[in-house]
Amino acid sequence: MLFKPFFYVFLSFLLITTFSFSQEKPIEIIVVKENGKLIFNCVNNSKYPYEITFKIKEAKGLRGNRYPITKIIEPQTTQQLKTFTFKGSYSYDYSFNHKIPSDVFKDPSFELTDGTKINEGIVVFNNTDCSRCNRTTSYLLENDIDFKLIDVSNNTENKNLMRSIVRGSGHKGEYVTPVILINGELSHSHENLMTFLKNIKN
Repeated sequence: MLFKPFFYVFLSFLLITTFSFSQEKPIEIIVVKENGKLIFNCVNNSKYPYEITFKIKEAKGLRGNRYPITKIIEPQTTQQLKTFTFKGSYSYDYSFNHKIPSDVFKDPSFELTDGTKINEGIVVFNNTDCSRCNRTTSYLLENDIDFKLIDVSNNTENKNLMRSIVRGSGHKGEYVTPVILINGELSHSHENLMTFLKNIKN
């Protein structure tokens, strides 16, 4: 969706109504107990593939491969990660990391579920609680610069996408929003945000 200055009065409304309803976790781990087996399944509720690294830890009374495993979980699917057998009492803990593979969103044809192409034009990952983000959207609107807004405030999937894009660029450690894409080129943690924005117009 492209934003022009005459849409400014509707911006808050759009952020609330368009983006606040996706609260379902994109990735979930479901543990099934049956016939002396403990089966760890990964559910991808997302519209995108996810790379999952799963690790079982502090396991007692379980027999099976305890090495970490990494898998690509396709959208809207459930895949088995690990199976353990047990006799008697047992205990365990687990952890997992997940991200959208970088080759997915680097594809020029990549689109969000609403049809937004993130590798074309100006895309702003926006957090409504971020004053720098608000300053960015205000500047773009006031200067009649077309852009696409992706809210990460209440949308876990959009937030994961933003993180995956930043990590996929090779950046490690903390970063500061807004995260901006200009024809697929990433920028974030701007030391002088207003100078950066003015250069967009120029």
